[in-house]
Amino acid sequence: MHRGDPAPFTRNASHPTYAAMLEVGRAQKTIFVARYLRLRDLQREIEEGLNVMESSNGANSVIA
Repeated sequence: MHRGDPAPFTRNASHPTYAAMLEVGRAQKTIFVARYLRLRDLQREIEEGLNVMESSNGANSVIA
């Protein structure tokens, strides 16, 4: 790579492999959202994890 060249990974999906990887990522995101909306247990699990992180962040702000 020469100086001044754009970053090797950009949003430009001109390379077929990169375009395919973007599509796979979109499909994975769609599948996850569909599962999240369908499965109440998954929603609870994620909510519990977020609550733990919020509590941790709150404790860190008190300490700092």
